[in-house]
Amino acid sequence: MSFHKTGVVRQYLGAFHEIVLYRPELCDTIKAAVEELSRYKNSMVPLLQKDMHKLFK
Repeated sequence: MSFHKTGVVRQYLGAFHEIVLYRPELCDTIKAAVEELSRYKNSMVPLLQKDMHKLFK
């Protein structure tokens, strides 16, 4: 995935919640895709990690 804005990433993470809920077998694929978050500013990473934690909880 290629994202340019942190807000877009957060929207995708919200949408992925429903996918993971009904298609848990896709969880690893989604995790791998959003792991490129390290390319964002350090100040934004904690917020995105919080969203990811909620998603995969």
